[in-house]
Amino acid sequence: MRPTGIGERCANALVGSGTKTRPSSSRPGMNSRTPMPEAPPHLAVVSNDASAPPHSVEAEVAVLGALLLDEKARREVIASGLVADDFFVPKHREIFEAILALDRSSMPVDLVTVSEQLRRQGELARIGGPAQLMAILDATPTTANAGRYLAIVKDHATRRKLLLVAGEVQRMTKEGVTSAAILDELEGATDQLRSERGGTKSSRLACELIAEVHDRCERGEEVTAVPTGLSALDSKIRGFTAGALSIVAGRPGMGKTVFALTAALNAAEHAPVMFFSIELQAREIADRLAASIAEVDLRAILDGRLSDEDWQRQMSALARHETAMSNLTVVAGQKSVSQIISAVKAEIADGRAPALIVVDHIGLVVPRDRRANRWEEASQTSRDLKYFAAESGAAVVALCQINRELENTKSRRPTIANLRESGSHEQDADLILLLYRKAYYESDADPTEAEVIIGKSRSGTTGKVNLGFAGRYAKFTDPPQRSFGWMSKESFRNA
Repeated sequence: MRPTGIGERCANALVGSGTKTRPSSSRPGMNSRTPMPEAPPHLAVVSNDASAPPHSVEAEVAVLGALLLDEKARREVIASGLVADDFFVPKHREIFEAILALDRSSMPVDLVTVSEQLRRQGELARIGGPAQLMAILDATPTTANAGRYLAIVKDHATRRKLLLVAGEVQRMTKEGVTSAAILDELEGATDQLRSERGGTKSSRLACELIAEVHDRCERGEEVTAVPTGLSALDSKIRGFTAGALSIVAGRPGMGKTVFALTAALNAAEHAPVMFFSIELQAREIADRLAASIAEVDLRAILDGRLSDEDWQRQMSALARHETAMSNLTVVAGQKSVSQIISAVKAEIADGRAPALIVVDHIGLVVPRDRRANRWEEASQTSRDLKYFAAESGAAVVALCQINRELENTKSRRPTIANLRESGSHEQDADLILLLYRKAYYESDADPTEAEVIIGKSRSGTTGKVNLGFAGRYAKFTDPPQRSFGWMSKESFRNA
């Protein structure tokens, strides 16, 4: 299917029909010093029109010529992520698509095969026939500078997209859209453009990757993960994998926020952590943190009736966990992925790159495209968080509600199937943890017992892990027979 974006509409108005005479068969010398020539009549475009979007016909021709002439240059260009819409001239897009189709089919790429591919696609006459391809070959100064020509094409493509972004901002401004919403859209668009520009080599030889694995093993280095601090669980999953998205899910009342705060506090003892609270206000998070670190009854904090002993425990706890308190940043109010990313980037710029990022919870995150349906919005958000985890290198943990259909099951224990109405969370996450507390449903069950069901783990094992739960102190712990973290055995019994 041919693209029909604004670039093509502009190009259709600008590209000359050109004559169909056969170009000269002489070709410029193929060396790196050869200057980029003027486009021949077959390739003529009215480039001096001040209203024309940014483009370089000569650079586009040189890239296509390199694709046709040089296997090594073709590998470099394709690996760069160049797409058809990066070309301004419509016929150049068609030629590029034909080359890609041949390459994907492991077919040879040359003048004859590309001509035949265009004929099969019904586009050969539209692009000017074989004479157009010959003109491209004759106008290609050298394949040695393919990387430079590629950079010019991508730079012009980005500038054209920036013009579209500017036009969208102008439209939203005239329509009375709030400045906050406009800034969100603008930031999301510019982040997307930065991601598209990339600049890093994405293709790696398998032998290089295996060599890196061997080197890491020889040094005794583990794959980076952020432990939860709950040894019973970490022995199964190793922690939250750096550069990946993890999901912690459960029905309301299962303790998702408490679980995330427990892991965040433990991680903050060793590295910076950011906790984005969309559901609770910063004050509510602070109440739970105060109860957790000092083992002070949360209800006493909420009621504002701390005893002298409670105050003393608070002061002692703050001194003991000074590092964690300094490393943990709680952010309330940010409601979109772009706002979350901006806040993280600000911390990185200040030299406080977080090892762990928690989002509570994913269902309340404002999506980039508010015209999408709920399923698409959820998918969009989890995909954005997954990509940002990979980009930032941080472990990203998103909390997620489980749909109420679970209440109709006999055991009421959640499974990974309960996430299937939540967009693409199941496929985007490297790790999925499902929380369950029997005492929430049955009054005679032990309120200090909790289960974490490992529904998915790309780098560990699945199954069930028993944990302790101290709702009174807003924290999860290891079971009493293993260890107690910040919690004493006596306080565990009294919780």
